[in-house]
Amino acid sequence: MGKKILCLVLISLIYFCFPSLIQAKDYSFPQVNFQVQIHEDGSFTVQEKRTFNFDGAFTFAFQKIPLVNQTSGQKYRVVDYQVQDDEYGIYKQDSSQKPGTVKITQTDNLFEARWFYQVEDESRIFTLTYTILNSINLHQDISEFYWQLINDDWDKGVDQVSGAINLPGPVGQDQIYCFGHGPLNGKVEIPDDFSCQFSASNLPAKQFLELRFLFDKSLINQQSLAISQQTLSDILNEEQEFAAQAEKQKRGARIATVVLAIIPLFAFGLFAKGAITYLKKWWQHGRDLPLPQVNLADKLHEPPSDLPPAMVNSLLKMSKNLSSKVFLATILSLVLKRMIKIKSEQKVRHNLIGQTTSYDYSLVQTDKVKTRSLHDFEQDLYDFIFRSVGKGKDEVAFDQIKKYAQSHRTSSYNFFQKFQKDVFQNILDKGYLEKHSHEQIATLKSKNICLGFGLNILIFFVSIPVMVIFPQAILGLGLAVFFFGTEVT
Repeated sequence: MGKKILCLVLISLIYFCFPSLIQAKDYSFPQVNFQVQIHEDGSFTVQEKRTFNFDGAFTFAFQKIPLVNQTSGQKYRVVDYQVQDDEYGIYKQDSSQKPGTVKITQTDNLFEARWFYQVEDESRIFTLTYTILNSINLHQDISEFYWQLINDDWDKGVDQVSGAINLPGPVGQDQIYCFGHGPLNGKVEIPDDFSCQFSASNLPAKQFLELRFLFDKSLINQQSLAISQQTLSDILNEEQEFAAQAEKQKRGARIATVVLAIIPLFAFGLFAKGAITYLKKWWQHGRDLPLPQVNLADKLHEPPSDLPPAMVNSLLKMSKNLSSKVFLATILSLVLKRMIKIKSEQKVRHNLIGQTTSYDYSLVQTDKVKTRSLHDFEQDLYDFIFRSVGKGKDEVAFDQIKKYAQSHRTSSYNFFQKFQKDVFQNILDKGYLEKHSHEQIATLKSKNICLGFGLNILIFFVSIPVMVIFPQAILGLGLAVFFFGTEVT
């Protein structure tokens, strides 16, 4: 119980410390809205409203826009870039990096805008406005807007994304199509004959969102734009393949959700079955029955037998986990039985201020070990001292035993584990404890330890995605382990 209380305290400390660690300085996007206006010259203008939620002090943000289509090689240009917010108004374009300014750099492949401000622990909406030239794709029988409004290089997810794409004029119902790519929970609709609306929620970091808007070719001035060989039928077939892939991913996500819900229930069912089996077996075999009445007073004034100290310690604990003092107590017991004797040797050392006296102690074999029988664990201890440590000699110093244990840790540990096991087995063999019930308990402990280990590992891996999103789940997981752990004592 003490270990569980300590575990609960540590979990609580982690829970209360963890939010302060992750929230030392951070930001998020509660909402992003896009309004796209397509122009007749084949360009489009984006008004992008990014809502930032700042936790800590921040001084700048940036936006990167690729200027080359990786598929077709088509090049774009960004013009009329503008940043605006409620505090600084329209940002001035220069390189001073002062609050209220925006610095723009543009190469053949990349456009980057970096705007500067001063905020701390607040929410702020930045309105970004820019125009992309040479951006509409012309095909044999259709025009196409195909653009990633959110790239896969965003380091933060977005809680809610929404927006609309507007045409320069109305078109017929058979000349307007809209498709969305990226998040599986995204929605796209065409509410009228000149626009497309879209939305998505809980967009994770590094997840792109792109829109493909097909419309009547006659709306765009075709003189300055190249025309590809692709047709509307080709594009619709391509979108059908995309839709089939998206549906497959959705199906996989639904299956994963069901599995993630079933696994903890199944794991808890395994634990419950093991717990019920343990209680049943314990009631049948694990309980120690009341001792029979020894006399009318039902009391004994003398010890029942001359048990070795190791067996007394095991009997008091009702376990094979003995005290570390049992080793020395067994040696003294062998001395009392005159199996060995303790030899002391006086050492006198002279120094500048006089002399000091000390004693070196050692264990010496006697002849009685050949005539008196010992318990198996006593014989093992005797052999360990004079054969393993003493290398067959008749005398072994205490310091020699200590040095051997330090230099041969593994063999010394294995000896003491076997010593404890043999002592407990003697207790069972002599009938001081019910042998059958303790054998059953040992089996149950092994099963429950394995079951508990597997259950906790399973819950841990299942809970990783939840803990990433909700740090409070750490407390819930800790409480589950605390109250439903499978430790058997």
